[in-house]
Amino acid sequence: MDTTLAVPLLRENKAFGGIRLRRKEVRPFTVKQIELVKTFADQATIAIENVRLFNETQQKSRELEVANQHKSEFLANMSHELRTPLNAVIGFSEALAERYFGELNDKQAEYVNDIHGSGKHLLSLINDILDLSKIEAGRMELDLSEFDVPAALDNSLTLAKERAQRHGIKLSLDAAPDLGDSAITETAGLGGFAMAAAPAIVKFVGGTPADAIANTMAMTHITLGRNGAFTLPAINFGGTPAGIDVRKVADTGILPV
Repeated sequence: MDTTLAVPLLRENKAFGGIRLRRKEVRPFTVKQIELVKTFADQATIAIENVRLFNETQQKSRELEVANQHKSEFLANMSHELRTPLNAVIGFSEALAERYFGELNDKQAEYVNDIHGSGKHLLSLINDILDLSKIEAGRMELDLSEFDVPAALDNSLTLAKERAQRHGIKLSLDAAPDLGDSAITETAGLGGFAMAAAPAIVKFVGGTPADAIANTMAMTHITLGRNGAFTLPAINFGGTPAGIDVRKVADTGILPV
């Protein structure tokens, strides 16, 4: 004959183990002894849970390290696969613009300049995405530079001009040459961030007002916040997405438009 005391180890009210004490005689355990064993069981549960969480954290860290390595390899490959042909496009368009292979008519010259400008813009976006080493090192800084506001507006117009012409709509830019002479800002990403402000235009260049709103809302997932000084009625007077976060671009796969 003996006396046995068993106390379960509980996690989320489910037993995953227990503590068992046995006496070789028939003699009940006191309330104080039972409470003491329960305390040991609670402490053992906490210790086991901490070890489990620690092991899970270690495993996730190893998985993240592997994923980060794959990301770095992907970005390195993307750097070569995208930059090499893109630099060729930029170089050839420069050669054509300089008339190295003969004269161009006005329309040809306009298209060549559009190709060159769009190529340079795309290259700057690729460079931003590939600059993850600075982010991981905590040394990423806002890149402020002086730029030509009319030229930036003209570059944005280029994105929609040809599709508009196919629908019989002519888009043009009327901006003072000295507009924004003192402007210093982050130049990447002008375009789709405020697309919801002009849904009617989008309808004629191959989309719908819903597409314009969707593009602007998509940009909120890759920006640091919204600019309350430029509100958009189509999104309940919410601010225009502002401040591209290249980490969010890399994580979500959403590209600035």
